[in-house]
Amino acid sequence: MKVVIEAVDGDRVRFACAAGTADARWVGEPPALGEHHVELEVSGTAAAAGGGERLEPGRLVARVDAIDDDGVVALRFCGGLVVLDEAGPATVMGGWVEVSDALFELFPVAATREARA
Repeated sequence: MKVVIEAVDGDRVRFACAAGTADARWVGEPPALGEHHVELEVSGTAAAAGGGERLEPGRLVARVDAIDDDGVVALRFCGGLVVLDEAGPATVMGGWVEVSDALFELFPVAATREARA
């Protein structure tokens, strides 16, 4: 997904997308300000939510795209997929979830590809 990095402080960044703005841990070399292609991972408490993508510090609302056998959830968000580390009881295919107490991690796409090689 595409995000705009608005501020950098060590491994912490403030990022924005069409759904809002939040802070995250950046995994890799500190980024330059501006647009980046990233993978976003989130951990937190998932609960059923109303529709509409939203992002703010500690909170994300997105639609469930897939749930694997290990309970890892792919959320459709801002034109990309977000990895949620654990499905909660309210996590159903095609449903909307709100992740509260959310911790975000951003992985630059190039670094993600290198790690998988």
